[in-house]
Amino acid sequence: IKNMPEELKKAFKTTLEEMVDADILLHMVDISSPLFEKHIETVDKLLDEIGLARIPRVLVFNKMDLEEPEIVRNLSLRFDAVPISATDTATFSSLIKTLQEKLWPGEVEEKEAVGKV
Repeated sequence: IKNMPEELKKAFKTTLEEMVDADILLHMVDISSPLFEKHIETVDKLLDEIGLARIPRVLVFNKMDLEEPEIVRNLSLRFDAVPISATDTATFSSLIKTLQEKLWPGEVEEKEAVGKV
């Protein structure tokens, strides 16, 4: 996004503006990229520019399988991100749980409490 020509950036912004009614945004980041922090900053800035910063977001670190587990764990904690690997559906359970908690707070806790009884 950062190095896009201005005309293409405007078109991209127009597409993103369609998300104004979204309840939640998933911000997918390639954790294996050495520039992942810059990518996060660039997208955050763009979302702020077009008025979408108010919409709750879940930061998702994709490609966790390409990094050492300890690095993934530390970065996920540092950035409050959910790590996944798009090639391994077993890694999606934590993302699904996070989305449920964000979209329906309290409901997940109630179901868990009922399941323990």
